[in-house]
Amino acid sequence: MARFQSGRAHEACEILKRVGEWDLEKAGDYMPAEYLDGNTGANAGKQIQGWDANYCATIVHGLFDLKILSKSKIELMPRLPDTASFETPECQPSHHNLGAHPAAAY
Repeated sequence: MARFQSGRAHEACEILKRVGEWDLEKAGDYMPAEYLDGNTGANAGKQIQGWDANYCATIVHGLFDLKILSKSKIELMPRLPDTASFETPECQPSHHNLGAHPAAAY
């Protein structure tokens, strides 16, 4: 969170990506663990524990800089790197994957 708050958003985003990659993808279980072993990088502790709460707080208060102004009003001042992209590729199933004849799709 401190990197976002000190103007180092690009570094903060890279750290969040690396933590998610090691804890979710490289472990192969796609479940957040309590912590990563400092020597091996392996998932350790119980699943769905501390880091996911810290990760969420970093996103909400660090990246989005959410401030509660009143019971009905919030303020968001995102600290996104200038190079941030929210482009998402769209993947549509082909008619071959649906088991339909090409002419039946039209």
